[in-house]
Amino acid sequence: MRISTIPNMPDNFELILFGDNQEGNIATAHDKYKECIDYIIADESRFGIHMGDIMDAFWCDDHKRYDPLTCKITPSEQKKNVIKDLTPLAETGRLLTILKGNHEKALEIKYGDITTEICEALQLVSGREYPISGTYTHRIEFVGDGKIMFKAYLTHGRKMVSSVSPDPHRKRANMQYRLKLILESLAGDAILMAMGHIHLVLVTPPLPGVYITQEKGKLKQHYTHAGTGKTGEYIPPDHRWYGATGSFLLTQMDGYETYSELAQFAPNELGYLKAIIKDRQVADLQEVKI
Repeated sequence: MRISTIPNMPDNFELILFGDNQEGNIATAHDKYKECIDYIIADESRFGIHMGDIMDAFWCDDHKRYDPLTCKITPSEQKKNVIKDLTPLAETGRLLTILKGNHEKALEIKYGDITTEICEALQLVSGREYPISGTYTHRIEFVGDGKIMFKAYLTHGRKMVSSVSPDPHRKRANMQYRLKLILESLAGDAILMAMGHIHLVLVTPPLPGVYITQEKGKLKQHYTHAGTGKTGEYIPPDHRWYGATGSFLLTQMDGYETYSELAQFAPNELGYLKAIIKDRQVADLQEVKI
């Protein structure tokens, strides 16, 4: 795990959580990935966080996962393409961190920490300490004017989110609950908790509850709201934002047998998440499906 503080953040900004593009896989929707990068670049109040699986990363002797028909370039070539794609974003200094995915982790035993190498190359481009190599899980304090604004818990993830309900509304609710259940115990002071890996674009928002107080001899009705993430403050699980950050990998392609097709996976949701920060707090977490 990496624990970082990112200082000098503006009072209002967007935080784009994107990843799982798996560079080197022929099924990568590179045009959609580039669209996401261009969106971040287009406004100086937007900042990017890559959630991992930035490349396919498999060696040719990885018989369970390597497929010469869908992965046609080596990990070293994939690394070059990753750096090329992210260089325009790094030049703005607004690519904050890159997490390590399970694909990059599987490569470590034969290659080493390729995520850190990518971050170091992009740091030379940005001229700053960003993007930070976030390891598999990254806890971040966002700071403005020397004060903590909020905290985020970001992990590439491992567990799956699914539901067998035939009803689409119940299915979505079940998946939102499962996402929350996976993440809620992993940090008690992070108002924003997100994971990649599962190739879903999904948000479980905080739900306001009603309660009544007695004030000056009268009853008054109030509503709960999302927590603030101040130093040392415990945020009740129902008062946080939870997200699954999508992917840029197609499930099926004409003329190719993708591993997703062979596993009979449902179509992936291409896209990312957009956290809206207003007055130094997370005001919204939006699903962006492209």
